[in-house]
Amino acid sequence: MINLLINDDKIMLINGILITAGAILMICTLAGCKELIFEIKFPALRKPWLIAHYLVIFFILGYLIYLYLVISALVKINLATYLVSFIFFFGAVFVNLVLKIANELTKKLNQQADELARINQVLMNENTTLKDAQNQLKQMIEGFYALPLVKKSNGHDQAAASKTQK
Repeated sequence: MINLLINDDKIMLINGILITAGAILMICTLAGCKELIFEIKFPALRKPWLIAHYLVIFFILGYLIYLYLVISALVKINLATYLVSFIFFFGAVFVNLVLKIANELTKKLNQQADELARINQVLMNENTTLKDAQNQLKQMIEGFYALPLVKKSNGHDQAAASKTQK
């Protein structure tokens, strides 16, 4: 029944379109992957995305090789090739979606890191100001204790009493 509705030429055309669209989407993903690599501020986090970048290149080559095999009729056109083409296309959609999410998360994390650095600088400046104020207060307290103290006994100044005794 399926063979009556869909002939091999239509399946080959649909396969070609799906694989080509998937390859184009993977090429777009490759550009986004490069952008993400440059967006990441921490070098240790770049390595997995570099590996992903090279894997995308590898998959693009796989898409193009499979497209060549389908177009040149080196693979038997059947439902399995149709399924593989769908898997290629939706695999490219998935990879592209994951990359877009990673790009957005990285941009937001970078914004938050910048904001935290700004807030940290404000707090460090405030801490320096407080330390300066604390040092001034210590100096004032030390100056206060260095003042000559006048002892009082029975409500009279001893200093005044000693002057009268002379």
